[in-house]
Amino acid sequence: GRWIDERDRETYRIRYPHHRFGEAIWWAEGGTLILPNFWQGNKPVKGMHGYRREVKENHAGFLLFGPHVNGPRFIEEPIAMVDVFATILDLLGINKPNGAYGTPVWMK
Repeated sequence: GRWIDERDRETYRIRYPHHRFGEAIWWAEGGTLILPNFWQGNKPVKGMHGYRREVKENHAGFLLFGPHVNGPRFIEEPIAMVDVFATILDLLGINKPNGAYGTPVWMK
């Protein structure tokens, strides 16, 4: 793993105006498990979350149904969470709040 740097903070939009998530963040490589840990202790776990979006094991399916969905479509590249947020808002007919980023997946 490695400590995140300023470029990571910009790329992944993790520039928080507070330190509630810590002052330094260390990113593990995909597949890394940290045991013992605060939640499970020494109990083995099947996986962890929080890897960078490029880590294939971190990918998941995203199924949609709504007026803008014209049929099955597979998007090869990972979708950023800001795009998931924008997609859900668009499906619900809600405008994005000021300062929100993202583009609905059908506009990509």
